Amino acid sequence: EHVLQRIVFHCRASRFIKDISSQDMQKIDDSALAMHLTDLVLRQAISREPLDQILYNLTKMVAMKVSGVRCSIVEILERDQGVVVSSNDNRDATGLQLDLGKYPEIQLVHDTNALVAIDNLEANPELKRIKKHLNEVQFNSIVVCPVTRRGYKFGVLSLRMPIQKETLSDNEIRFVEIVSHVVSLLVSTDNSKPNEEFWRSNMRQAAGGLVLPFKAK
Repeated sequence: EHVLQRIVFHCRASRFIKDISSQDMQKIDDSALAMHLTDLVLRQAISREPLDQILYNLTKMVAMKVSGVRCSIVEILERDQGVVVSSNDNRDATGLQLDLGKYPEIQLVHDTNALVAIDNLEANPELKRIKKHLNEVQFNSIVVCPVTRRGYKFGVLSLRMPIQKETLSDNEIRFVEIVSHVVSLLVSTDNSKPNEEFWRSNMRQAAGGLVLPFKAK
């Protein structure tokens, strides 16, 4: 019976799934592309690189996929105080302290623990003031997702879009959200403590609470 089962198994037609990475990204549908991007994110998450390197790589992937000008992971220490864990546009930004009073979108996500996506800041009177604090970083649309650690609030994954991009697709928002979930899993692992000490030990108080773009050394 055992031999018969093996014969039946080996006589079945084989199905081969083509590696999507070898296909033309312009010719595949949105669902296949979403699966491919999710696969890339998960492969990065389970790599053997140090946590700080993985988080940096993930911010780069998000910025590249959605053509963002800045993707950052921020740990919220207090409602008005945060620290940069990683940012795609400057590896040396790790440890930079932020005055979250200038980031109402981060405070809103911290208070509600819900994703915030705003297509056009110019059309939002409450958040339009964000831009005047960040004159050197031209952006108009934002996505901010909560990041948790072992079920408790940790911080956010924040993405700013270029000034010319006034709308965000549902797929773009969902991709950012998926990466935020992966970041939550990573900072929740037992081996994240030494790496947390890395960005905490590199905390730097910038003049006025914030320097952007990240120029502090």
